[in-house]
Amino acid sequence: MSPFLQSTAWWSSVLTPYRWLICKMLTLDTLPTCSLAEKDIHNLKRVGETYTAPLDLKVSQLGRMWFHIRMGFERQMALLQANRDLISTGVKEFNVLLNQQVFTDPPISEEAMVTVLDDWVNFYTNYYRQHVVGEEQERDRALQELRQQLSTLCAPFLDKYRAFLKSLSA
Repeated sequence: MSPFLQSTAWWSSVLTPYRWLICKMLTLDTLPTCSLAEKDIHNLKRVGETYTAPLDLKVSQLGRMWFHIRMGFERQMALLQANRDLISTGVKEFNVLLNQQVFTDPPISEEAMVTVLDDWVNFYTNYYRQHVVGEEQERDRALQELRQQLSTLCAPFLDKYRAFLKSLSA
């Protein structure tokens, strides 16, 4: 396996259960070989079939291995899609929360609003922590993505709140 694939956490999570199988099947040392001297020299068809049989077996084993890797990949992609759906739902709900906010008088300070927004992001992240699926790395990645998207939504809200504070002082 190339160093790039080994360093990629996602590939590692997909291929880890199959690593021993891949290594076993891709090493050519395990292929049994034979020489024509060991076989019936007069029956070349039989020798050819005998000689290529391990290669045919190797190809079918690689096919089965690829099938299992593909199934693991599709399962991983399904988990990713489930997490993407959760992230999308969380972002929509958070956006609704931000849009429902009414700035009242007396206002809170900008620093206090930043604290409130951080608390909301933490609240949503902790809530969705219970619902994300997959291995630990995948769950962590999904939660990090959720946190990043929620924080991105906070920036325009803070700009709007700053404008509100300026309008009060003007």
